[in-house]
Amino acid sequence: MGGVILLAGIIAIAGLLLPKMRWTALFITSFYLLGYGLARLVSVFLDGLPSQTLVMAMSFEIVIGIIGTAMIARTFRTQLGQVSPTL
Repeated sequence: MGGVILLAGIIAIAGLLLPKMRWTALFITSFYLLGYGLARLVSVFLDGLPSQTLVMAMSFEIVIGIIGTAMIARTFRTQLGQVSPTL
């Protein structure tokens, strides 16, 4: 699992540095973090509440994943002409 986290981090950094990688970095990072956070949430229901640190990590993952997913949805709406790109 550590290799997947490392790869997602490398892609995120590449998205910061290389404009052509930004869409890929946003997509992968958003859905990876959202999926990981939601898996932790399911684990809370199945196994009980983990340590405070893991709860904070889960919250971070879900919030960043939702923000990224909203950015992706906004990009699609903008490209379809449904939203003004300046909003």
